[in-house]
Amino acid sequence: MTNAVNFMTGKIFSLIRGSYSICYSDIGCFENKKPYDNALYHLPQSPSEIDVKFKLFTRRNPETYEILIADSMAIHLSKYTRTSHTKIIIHGYQHNFSALWDIKMKDEILKRAS
Repeated sequence: MTNAVNFMTGKIFSLIRGSYSICYSDIGCFENKKPYDNALYHLPQSPSEIDVKFKLFTRRNPETYEILIADSMAIHLSKYTRTSHTKIIIHGYQHNFSALWDIKMKDEILKRAS
């Protein structure tokens, strides 16, 4: 029953607010209309609210990561090499990079990296 309540609450909230899209200057716009209505009609929070961080693993550092933030100067000063092949593992909402499948996938990617 909770899922139904959350679904209806989100849908009604979006309809009342009239919010069907939201834009952020650095990354673009998002909609919650079909076919993008799979998040219970919620629009994404701003990047500053989410505070996304990336863990940079390399073949030289397969177990120890460097935290990268979405800031061009921070990335420039990091160990990230833009000419190297880059793979990004997206673990999904309400989760962090600590599940067994995340670690196994990272290890396999680094083993096979060219």
